[in-house]
Amino acid sequence: MSRSRRIQPIANLAAHHEKEATKQLGETQARLDDQEKLLDDLEQYHAEYTTANVMSHEATADPVRLQDYRLFLDRLEHAIVRQHQLIARLRDEFAESHSQWAERRTHRKALDNATDRYAQAEQRTEDRREQEQIEEVSALLRTRKPITS
Repeated sequence: MSRSRRIQPIANLAAHHEKEATKQLGETQARLDDQEKLLDDLEQYHAEYTTANVMSHEATADPVRLQDYRLFLDRLEHAIVRQHQLIARLRDEFAESHSQWAERRTHRKALDNATDRYAQAEQRTEDRREQEQIEEVSALLRTRKPITS
C-alpha cells in the first residue's frame, strides 16, 4: 500500500476533528452572541427604567413603592453584573474553542499537504517506471533484426 493511501485515513480523521471543532466554535459563538444580546436588553431596560421616571412623584412619596422600586433596580443591577460575568466566561470558552479549531485546522492542512506530496512523489515514480518500460521496449524493437522473406 502506498504512503499516500496509508496516511489518508489519518487525514480523514483530522478533517473530521476539524469539522467538529468548527461546529463547537459556531455553537460557542452563538451562545456568546445570545448572552451579549441579553445583556444589551438588560442594560437598555435598566437605562429606560432609571431615566424615564417610571416612578411618578406620587409613587416615590409612598415608602413601600419606593422600596419596591429600589429593590427592583438592585435586582436588575445584580442580574447585569451576573450577565457580565457569564459573558466573560463565554468569551474565555470562545477563545479556547477558537484555539482548538485553529490547531485542528493546522493539523488537517499539514496532513493534507503530506498526502498530496506523497501522491505526487508516487505519481512521479510511476511515470518514471512507465517511461523506462517504454524506452526498454523501444530499445528492444530497435535491436531486433527485421525479418525478411
